[in-house]
Amino acid sequence: MAAGMSHLHHTYGPVAALGIGPLRWTFLFGTDANELVLGNTENFEFSYGGLQAIAGDTALVALPNAENRTMRQLLRPLFDREHVDAYADRVLDRVRDRLAAWPRNTTVDAYTELRLAVRLASVDSFIGPGVLNREGNTLDTTLEQLHTVLNRSSILTLLVWNAPRLGRLRLRKPLSRIDRVVHAEITRRRSGATPTPDPIDPIGFLLRPGIYPELPAGDHTVRDTVVSLLIASYDPTSSALGWSLYGLLANPEVLAEAKREVARELGDEPVRAATARRLKYLGHVVAEAIRVHPPVVASARHCVKGFEVHGHRIPAGSRLMLSQFTSHRSPDSWPDPERFDPDRWDRTGTVTAAVPPAAYFPYGSPRRRCPGSGMAAVIVPAVLAAVLQAGDITLADNSPPRLDGFAALRPKAGLPVRVHQSH
Repeated sequence: MAAGMSHLHHTYGPVAALGIGPLRWTFLFGTDANELVLGNTENFEFSYGGLQAIAGDTALVALPNAENRTMRQLLRPLFDREHVDAYADRVLDRVRDRLAAWPRNTTVDAYTELRLAVRLASVDSFIGPGVLNREGNTLDTTLEQLHTVLNRSSILTLLVWNAPRLGRLRLRKPLSRIDRVVHAEITRRRSGATPTPDPIDPIGFLLRPGIYPELPAGDHTVRDTVVSLLIASYDPTSSALGWSLYGLLANPEVLAEAKREVARELGDEPVRAATARRLKYLGHVVAEAIRVHPPVVASARHCVKGFEVHGHRIPAGSRLMLSQFTSHRSPDSWPDPERFDPDRWDRTGTVTAAVPPAAYFPYGSPRRRCPGSGMAAVIVPAVLAAVLQAGDITLADNSPPRLDGFAALRPKAGLPVRVHQSH
């Protein structure tokens, strides 16, 4: 999908249409189009039918703008520092378990391994403690099945994106398993069979007497919120982790500076969420990694009224795609855009101040930003630090990874790394 959008942009310019009927999309490229669409939420409605097919009709990704703002305000306590740090620390615990199991002097797929750690921690955090013990590998396999469909760069995926009900039919078996697990956990909470953890998790929070009556569809909204948080957390976070680690390992001078920072700021102290905030340079590494390889490669919108852009008349009802992937690599906004340069994010410099806001939106627009983005900002630098503290690894293949994925950009063949004896 990412490479295809670059091809459309280079071939047809700032406006390109692809497909017919329910598969027709209009792709808009460049900061002018980004500013036009992202700055007018009344005419350009959020449209992520593929996610809606999984998350449900009352999930944040599915709600119209006004309802979305109300729901975000209601859920705000779940994204405060205490909750984000608790989630990040669970991820770190899972990551350390995986790192300890990596055999020395062998090759492992770091992307798949870190993705698994994030996925397991997400289930612990958003559905509840003990769920994985009760469900075994079934739940983990089911979550990956859902994301496999979402991430196929195919005509079928575009059709599912336009028709959530069709998506639900195709995904009915894995969705029914997810629904059973979440609703069973809701029942366990109400009966007291599963204590709500501290800090309170999404199910415990949404069942509180002061919150539950505000939900648009009761238990269905609890289910939709939990599933949407799972989707918003582990898939984009895993993408950012994989590309950030690749950026480190593919650039020796960047890796050396990151190691110096971890040693200087943490010493022998194992990284935790609270201490990861000291790692400013690793934060720059992550910002640069998701510029070059944004987790969300495209943002979908539906226009209520027709409009004109770059001399083209776009009719009402059109489905639109903006491209983070092409915007983040545009020489109009970024000096030497193909170069991996974390120092461009040093706030003491002038580069970031010169970049138009519409040139960089890795997790979507500010008004419909992915709710997992704040979590990723803490988790990804922390996990990178944990990997560096565990020992030395190098890329097993120095050729650039092939790109894959629709809902979240990922390395097609994973990220094979060589684990050295000191790891």
